[in-house]
Amino acid sequence: MTSGSAPPRYTKEGRFMFAVLAAAAEYELELRAERQAEGIAAAKRRQESGQMLAGKKHIGRPRAVGPAEEATLRRLVDEGVSVTEAARILKISRSTAYATLAKPDQPSKLIGAERGGRTPRLSAGGEASEVS
Repeated sequence: MTSGSAPPRYTKEGRFMFAVLAAAAEYELELRAERQAEGIAAAKRRQESGQMLAGKKHIGRPRAVGPAEEATLRRLVDEGVSVTEAARILKISRSTAYATLAKPDQPSKLIGAERGGRTPRLSAGGEASEVS
């Protein structure tokens, strides 16, 4: 570029070159998104059919609390340890501890679950209350 000429994007050739490069970049972006969507769909199909890759059991973020940690958390809370202290002991966040305790997979904690039309809810302490 010489000292009296316009920048390349202000000439007809410069605008053309900019448009071509922009179109190529947009095309590449769409290709990448398409490949990503295909990969996610293939992984979901493999997960549903039980043919995951070696070392992979499910798609997504790994769980912070496994079955052993969940049992320990429930035991600590049942023994009277506060949820905050139990979370510190297990080195998990308080919100993760409360979410784990709120999971309705403990039938012994769900009083009234056999009644029809009522949805049991767990409080932070693991006690059930009924919601109609």
